[in-house]
Amino acid sequence: MRKWLRRTLILGLVLGSALGLWLFIGPKATEKPVPPEASTNGQPAHMNEIRLTEIEDGVKKWVLVAKRADYLKDQNVIHLSDVEVEVFWKEGGNVKLSGDNGYINTKTRQLTLEGEVRAQVADYHFTSAHVTYIPKERALLARGKVEITSPQALVQGNDLRVELNHKSLVLQEHLLTRCRFSEKLWTR
Repeated sequence: MRKWLRRTLILGLVLGSALGLWLFIGPKATEKPVPPEASTNGQPAHMNEIRLTEIEDGVKKWVLVAKRADYLKDQNVIHLSDVEVEVFWKEGGNVKLSGDNGYINTKTRQLTLEGEVRAQVADYHFTSAHVTYIPKERALLARGKVEITSPQALVQGNDLRVELNHKSLVLQEHLLTRCRFSEKLWTR
């Protein structure tokens, strides 16, 4: 009986030591950051400094960076603050957008920027208070007052539509155009 007890004790110590050694120097579990879950009481999940990338069929469609995001699961909306977005064209010439605030509909992937929205398409810059990116149409819609500037012109109007696939800008209501004929002169 003593022999059996001694062997069991020695075997237990050896197994315990081996387990301790394996836990100490063995493979470590990789810790992946877990995104915050939206609470069930309607409160948003809060995230700081987020970066989202939309990839479709192996092609990068857009990259979004925001200082703050609040996810409202029950509304399928992500509210954003201090937003910058780069939308990619197949042939280059990316569109860069920035806005004070915005939101993404998580079902349709539609992105809307509000506040002082600024955009750059090639040599054209435009500002508006409200711009929506419609991914299925690959179009930007700026509702309300819009100002478009390029090295040669300044155009003001209402309701701009930018067709990214067709590389066209259509202003629904024209208010003012000024052309630059020399470096200093703007004409109506």
